[in-house]
Amino acid sequence: MKKNIIILLFTSFFSCLQSDAETYSVTEVQNEHADCDQSVPFGNIDVCLPKIEGMVECYSSPMLKEFVDNFNYEGNSILAFYLNQSDYEGIDNLEELGFDDYFQIYVTDVTKNMKLGQAELNQLAQMFEDSHYREDWVSYVKNREKLLRDVSLNGPIILEGYSPKKEIRSYVTLMSFKGAEQENTVVAMMNMVLIKERFVWVAYFKQFEGEKSIQQAKQKNESIVLQLLSDNK
Repeated sequence: MKKNIIILLFTSFFSCLQSDAETYSVTEVQNEHADCDQSVPFGNIDVCLPKIEGMVECYSSPMLKEFVDNFNYEGNSILAFYLNQSDYEGIDNLEELGFDDYFQIYVTDVTKNMKLGQAELNQLAQMFEDSHYREDWVSYVKNREKLLRDVSLNGPIILEGYSPKKEIRSYVTLMSFKGAEQENTVVAMMNMVLIKERFVWVAYFKQFEGEKSIQQAKQKNESIVLQLLSDNK
């Protein structure tokens, strides 16, 4: 499986939060909505998993869970993993799947039961921006070969950052991986979502095939994170 499963940890940031944990209140369990069909616990809250048209939540599949967990960072916990319908139908042959157009919802364990707010979200977003190379689309097109070489060595390139809602920070990034036969570049939409005073992360991946694929990824990603936020109000 391509290493575009990889997502980013901000260990130092969350370690600081943990060391000052007494400044954050621990709330009693917040139950899932009565109309939520599927939810998963994260500490003392329940996160309602969204229904996304054309996508199937399948982290509950033992075979897929074991496979995906091999690529998960220690200190992260995956809450949900969605494949599109086409890939889901081939789930019995995971090694053969292209893993295009998929996303996962995950959390960092160190923030479990920490009550966080807008200020911490803004701080985390700034840390993300400060720690990654940023480039606009026009410059990327002009310097594509060099930038892809740089992104292979140094991590993702941020093309754009924006906020669909005040509780969400979304980033359009390009990630490149060198396989045995060729280099693979994906659009990786990285999202920080403030839900029930907790940080929940969403990472959506789509094969990079020019500017059109970026716009498609943004549109799909936005529908996902807005639905997740709405279902957990």
